[in-house]
Amino acid sequence: MPAIDATLMPLAAEAGRLPLAHSEAHVWTLADTPGDPARYLPVLDAGERARATRFKFETRRREYIAAHGLLRVALSRYDGRPPAAWRFTAEPGGRPIVAGRAGETNHLFFSLSHAAGRALVAIAREPAIGIDLEGDASLARMAEVAPRILTPREAAEWKRAPDATAAARFALARWTLKEAYAKGRGLGLKLDFSRFGFAEIEGAWRLDAPPADEARPGAWRFFSFAPWPTAHAALAMRPARGGDVAWRLLRVTP
Repeated sequence: MPAIDATLMPLAAEAGRLPLAHSEAHVWTLADTPGDPARYLPVLDAGERARATRFKFETRRREYIAAHGLLRVALSRYDGRPPAAWRFTAEPGGRPIVAGRAGETNHLFFSLSHAAGRALVAIAREPAIGIDLEGDASLARMAEVAPRILTPREAAEWKRAPDATAAARFALARWTLKEAYAKGRGLGLKLDFSRFGFAEIEGAWRLDAPPADEARPGAWRFFSFAPWPTAHAALAMRPARGGDVAWRLLRVTP
């Protein structure tokens, strides 16, 4: 899984708007693990603040606040509204989306994932966008998880891995790709991960065994990458107009 160079960006919304074409995706992350996330609380809505209080572990609470604060400030880099003004709703499948405004054009779509104290926020102008993030701790679960989420072909390849570490990394790469794809479709864990698979063909990830209800398997673009040395991530996007997807990682500074 390749490490990705990141562009350092200022976090403040007033730093200026960023262009974002329909064939692009921007993936945002904080430059460091969240410290005290209190500075993000003013931009969260009442529901987000209430949910933050329900986390049992302080580390998870901080992670949630920082992730949702990052989402709001990042969205504001493409739009004139302040971070606290963003409102969200949910699709029938439960995926959160930006609540539209009358007459709005160039709508923004996003996917958010947080783990191990860090977060990734993917933003695009296409609704079919998904991101998944896992920390190194997830590697320990792969021996148990892999038989449930791999296709027969993937499982055979997993069993041929030279050692336990390679097998775990193989399974985790597929897990993050499947999570990102499912989130991009707005289905999450409603998809049976053992019924669709991935293969890396000439350096590009492809659905080699798509779900039965996937009408355009070849239109999706997938990227498996390490946003930092102890993390594993995947991005999935289906551009409505077809063609390739350009994406970049934006590591933001306070």
